[in-house]
Amino acid sequence: MDASPSPPLSQAEKIEIFKLATRGLVHRYGEQFKAGMSDADLRSALAESLGLFGASGSPDGPSVAYTAAGFRIWGGRHTVNHHMQMPLFAGDATVTMAREVYGISDPQSGQLERIRKQLNRLISKKLKALETRAIFIYTISKYIHKIKFHRR
Repeated sequence: MDASPSPPLSQAEKIEIFKLATRGLVHRYGEQFKAGMSDADLRSALAESLGLFGASGSPDGPSVAYTAAGFRIWGGRHTVNHHMQMPLFAGDATVTMAREVYGISDPQSGQLERIRKQLNRLISKKLKALETRAIFIYTISKYIHKIKFHRR
C-alpha cells in the first residue's frame, strides 16, 4: 500500500463535498433561494440543515462530515477524521459558499444599495437647491452693488 499523501482536493471536489453536506438545505429551503435570504436567515437555515453532526461516505464518492457548530464541513477522498483535520469550510466561509453555490442573494444588501441611491439623489437635489440659492444671492448682491455705485 502506498503511504504517500493524495493530492489536494480540486475546487470541483470541494464544491461536491459542500453540496453533499448541505443537501438538506436545498431540500428544506430551496424555494427561498430565489427570493434571497439575509445572513441571519441563511445561518439559521444552515444550522438546521447541518444539525448537531452528520457524516457520509462511500467507496465511489468523497467522505463528508459536518456540524452546525461553527458551520464546519470536512471532506476528502478517504475517511475524514474531523478531530484531526481542518475543515474545508467553517464560519463565514460556509455562508459565502452557500451563496455562491446555490446563487442565494442577500436582499438586505440590495436594500442598502437602494437606500444609498435614494440618499445620493436627495443630496444631489439639496445641493442643486443650495447652488440655485447661492447663484440667486450672488446675482442679487451684484445687482445691489451696481445700484450702490450708480447712485454716487
